[in-house]
Amino acid sequence: GNEPKKELEVMVGRFLSSYYIGNTLLISSYILLRCLRPNLKPKDLDWGMFGFDLENEGHLWVCLVVLLVVKLKSSSTIDAWLAEFFMYTKAMICLLLFTIDWRIMAWFVICWAVLWIGCQQPQYRGPTKIIPMDPEIFEERILNPDCKESWLILFYTPWNTQCIQLGALFAELSLKYDSRHLHFGKIDVARWELTAKKFKISLEDSDFQLPTWILFQKGREVGRVPQILTNGKIHSVQWQKKGLEQAFQMETLSDGNSLSEKKK
Repeated sequence: GNEPKKELEVMVGRFLSSYYIGNTLLISSYILLRCLRPNLKPKDLDWGMFGFDLENEGHLWVCLVVLLVVKLKSSSTIDAWLAEFFMYTKAMICLLLFTIDWRIMAWFVICWAVLWIGCQQPQYRGPTKIIPMDPEIFEERILNPDCKESWLILFYTPWNTQCIQLGALFAELSLKYDSRHLHFGKIDVARWELTAKKFKISLEDSDFQLPTWILFQKGREVGRVPQILTNGKIHSVQWQKKGLEQAFQMETLSDGNSLSEKKK
């Protein structure tokens, strides 16, 4: 009875961080402004030169809602969707404030910048069966040729946005598939850069290799996402739960079957 309650408390606490509260308050400030000063209305926008038929504020809000619904279906986690929700909503408010008074817009942008610098999106802190590792543990447990279990390892950095937003997904998969045959671990490659170099993982955001998930069996790498193509480029990834389950054959491995047995 206490487990579901504890998980709910962790979930609520996670979304009550300064990042979520600050962005919610910033967006709400526009609504408050419109309520307190109803005479301050966005001017009708002339989008004719761009080929759009958006004449007023209502049309923009409808477009935003449609965009966010589409993003909700394609987002890998609620964390990723909320980050996009905040970004697109604040961008639209900037546009509307520009038509009201550029000075108000400037203050809004300043507050946005302060939030961006001082309130980063928090890492996932909820239930998990992921084992944190350092290079010594990694060498001893994962790269051991006598290891009989499969290991799915998350290579991450604490400052990468994609790593932060996918933390909840990796945790969810660990809770679902962790067994005596398949285990989940993670290693901070910002702290242990030599491990990143050993597995050819770039820490540059522009290289799109963070996070990297690698599956190990008997001390050897047998699969990774994102893949490194023969020309050295990185294969683009849709970080979706179902696709990742299939890519690593998690159900098969969790049941104690090997990848080769499934292919037969």
